[in-house]
Parts: sequence; C-alpha cells; structure tokens
Amino acid sequence: MIRLVAYDLDGTVMSDTNQIVGEAVSAIRALLDRGIAIASISGRNVEKSQEPFSAEPEILLNTYLGCYNGAVVLGPAKEGGRSLLHEQRMAASALEGAVAFVDSRGLNFVFCSCRVGDGAVQEEYIADRDSESVRKLAALAGLEMVVDGAIVKRIREREFERPPKLLILPGPDTREQVLSEMQAQMGDTVYLARTGDDRIEVMHPEVNKAVALRAICREAGVEPEASMAIGDGDNDLPMLGAAGTGVLMANADEGTRKAAARMGVEVTASLEADGFSDALHRHALDI
Repeated sequence: MIRLVAYDLDGTVMSDTNQIVGEAVSAIRALLDRGIAIASISGRNVEKSQEPFSAEPEILLNTYLGCYNGAVVLGPAKEGGRSLLHEQRMAASALEGAVAFVDSRGLNFVFCSCRVGDGAVQEEYIADRDSESVRKLAALAGLEMVVDGAIVKRIREREFERPPKLLILPGPDTREQVLSEMQAQMGDTVYLARTGDDRIEVMHPEVNKAVALRAICREAGVEPEASMAIGDGDNDLPMLGAAGTGVLMANADEGTRKAAARMGVEVTASLEADGFSDALHRHALDI
C-alpha cells in the first residue's frame, strides 16, 4: 500500500511553459483525501518549488519539499513556516574547484544563493552573464535572474554562504563533453546531474533525490518501501530506485529511459498524455 508519493515537477507535472498538465491537481487532491503524504522533490529552489500549487492551498501547505535536487529538504507549512529536515551544501574545496573549472573555460554558470533560518528562506540566482540558456532557465522556472560579471570574484572572496548547488550552462552541443571533463577532474568531490538539454547541476556528492526521499519518509513515519516516486530526468533515477514503486515518464530522454530499464523501473505515459495522473491511479488511487 502506497503511503507517500514523491514527484518531480518540470517534465513530470509541469510543461515547458510552466503549466500543470492534465489531471495532476485532482489526482494529488485525491492522494490527500486518502491520507497519502505528498512530496515535491525537484531541482527547483524553495520559492519556485511552491509556486506551481500557489492557487491550491491544501496541496501547497501539506507538501514536503525537496529542493535543489534534495540539498534542502523542508517539512509541510506550519504556523507560517517550514521546518528544515535536511541540508547538504557544497563543500568549500569543491566549490572552489568547480568555480575554477568554469572560469578557466569561460563557461556560463549560475550561483544558487540560499539562506535558511527560523522557517524563513532567502534565495537568489546569480548568473555570470546573460545567455540564451540563462533566459531559457529563467523562463522555464519563472526565475528572476541576477546577472553579475563579478560573481566569480565574489565567490572567491567568500561573500556568500556555500550554495546547495551550481548550475553550469554549456549548451546542448557541448554539455556531454563538459560533463565528462568535469567528472574526470573533480571525481567524487561533487555530484553531477544532467537537467534539461543544456545544463549540468553541481552539488555535494551526498546530495541526490533518494536522500531527500528518505529524509521525508522518516519525518512522515513511512517506510521507503511504502513510497512511490515519479520523475522524468537523469537526476530522478536515485529516488525512483529508492522508492518502493518507481515510475519514469515516457518523455524522459533516451539515456534516462535506458538507465531506468536497467533498474527495472516502470515507464508510464508521457507528460502530454497525462502519464503522471495515470501512474497515480494505477498504483495509489484505483486500488
């Protein structure tokens, strides 16, 4: 019996125009009606993780949040705030190495500034320069992107708290090459994940969505075997494997579909075909 459902947002519940697709809202409401806990676990920051359901207060207030691919995990909203359940920021040495890597190659990147305390969160996305990839990311997630040509200097002077993640934007044509070079140079000092078709997310090596799922299950009093996870990206695979029931959206890219097949993860219909709500009905609702 499914007691908790965790889901990615972009490509799983949300379209590339930042709209909730199909019957997702009614299906999530049905989960709550049955007493099934819900969790949004995505690469989005805290603010943008909450935005899709801002018009659905019952869903929003009862959702556990796994943000920055699980680097920051928050509980449901209570008394105007959310408790911090888990946090794992980049190590100082790894941050320095990643910044040196992008700076030496002139790569476009975004620094994700996040401060959490007393139930309040302050966030800012800072790009080293404007680009098509930066504008695409900002439009996709509805972000207000700050552009600061001095961001490398400011990071090196430790003006900011260590971030939960960096976003590298090499573009679709060179992403795989950059990813390979970064893996070779930085090894296991960071966790690297492909997102979208042109981005690489850089995080602490212990960060992934499976860690977030387990932290949420502990807080909710649910065994991971009684959880379900749905996603569409390479970065979703850890949580799909950690959940008792893992489901991949059919709109996942070929590499992710092959990896999911090796893990024995089920594939549901695509985002456009309402695969999210279909999977919920088959595994959690119509039983």
